Amino acid sequence: YDDKTQSWVNHFMKIRRTVNKLDAFHRLKLTGVSIPRITADLVEAMKWQEKGTIILARTTATGYDGEGIKVVRPGETLPSSPSMWYSAYVPKILEYRISVVNGGVVDVQQKKVKDGFTQDKDQKLIRTSSGGWVLCRENIMSPSSHTKLNCTAALNSLGLHFGGVDVVVDKETG
Repeated sequence: YDDKTQSWVNHFMKIRRTVNKLDAFHRLKLTGVSIPRITADLVEAMKWQEKGTIILARTTATGYDGEGIKVVRPGETLPSSPSMWYSAYVPKILEYRISVVNGGVVDVQQKKVKDGFTQDKDQKLIRTSSGGWVLCRENIMSPSSHTKLNCTAALNSLGLHFGGVDVVVDKETG
């Protein structure tokens, strides 16, 4: 709560809607923020997979550090349950956590593999701290202005004054 303006900063109800990734993705998509393809429809996910897409089958929308994510490659059987949802894996060249405060970028960190960490094939795709990925501020590639704008748009879409946005730079659009 900000005593000067008599208003909430990152009101708890707005934070609450970001905790559920599926709800947050739907809101971001509705407001034109770039997100990965997502669905709760097994048949749709199977169609993506048939076209050669790796699917991230998710058992929870509120997981942290890769919790509940199963990597399913083309030809493998997609798991199914009433609470399951899926996202199309985005082949990426870079991944960042970009911190935004009041519409401006204040910090950029790039995810890199921890020196000496040996990853399995799934850990190379899902960039989590438990999978050997660390956030770095030094010796990083600077994100494009488009990437930064997408991050500020994401926070605006969610009604937040500040936050960190995990964002990928994909192989197709850079």
